[in-house]
Amino acid sequence: MSQRKCDNCGAPLPRDGYVCAYCNTDWTPDSPEFGKRPKTPAKPIVPPPQAKPAPPPRPKKKPPKDVVIFVVLLVFCCWPGALVYLWAGTAWERRVKWILTAAVIVPMVVLFTWFLFDINVNRIDGVGEKITADAPAMDDRAYVELAPGSVYQRMIDVREKERESQRKLWREQFEGKWVQWIGVVETRSTYSGIPSHVTIRVHNKASFKIKVYFDPAHKAALGKLRNGDTVQVSGRLWGFSCALDEIELADGLFVVVVDEKKDVDPVATKPGRQFT
Repeated sequence: MSQRKCDNCGAPLPRDGYVCAYCNTDWTPDSPEFGKRPKTPAKPIVPPPQAKPAPPPRPKKKPPKDVVIFVVLLVFCCWPGALVYLWAGTAWERRVKWILTAAVIVPMVVLFTWFLFDINVNRIDGVGEKITADAPAMDDRAYVELAPGSVYQRMIDVREKERESQRKLWREQFEGKWVQWIGVVETRSTYSGIPSHVTIRVHNKASFKIKVYFDPAHKAALGKLRNGDTVQVSGRLWGFSCALDEIELADGLFVVVVDEKKDVDPVATKPGRQFT
């Protein structure tokens, strides 16, 4: 026998009574037969809907410590260090490590390959050696009046048109000419068995650099230079690098131009002193 249900709300009536436990309607029959209408009709007592409690605010997710360290090493330090930490200092899955390794190395290899190709293709090397044994002294060189900015601009203007024309211009009008220029030391590298070199800029806003090659015998004198020193360099126009925006001088010599406003070593930077 199926259980009786309240005609008012449809809820099942208790087996031992006639009052609906949900809407409180009394269905007690007036006769042995089950009545069709309620004896004491009442409005259903429907509990008011309760507002759902607001979910607690989600805490801000912080990137894992390993991710922060890896990104900092990759961006601000060096990518080899980031890869070493990736493999030795994290517990990530091997598949993730390989994906990140490829994402770091592949662009580096592509950029480095392109850089080497660009340097070798867009570069004009001199015909002779960078250092010659019979190079004249600084005062005996037949200098020509060529401003470094003029040389650079003429080479750049031709580069935009045709590479072979640029090489022809360099060979015919610039290569082998002796020049004497003044600039500020930017970098210096000294060696014992190969030519040392110093890179200068004619001024801070110059878009090109001048690299001067020196005989290894000048290593000690070059070691006295400091970045920021103003020098007058003498050399032979030897090469031009389009990719690096550099004019290269061979058989370099220099004198330090003393700025009295600076605190300089009077021995290492004696005015007009020629380092040979």
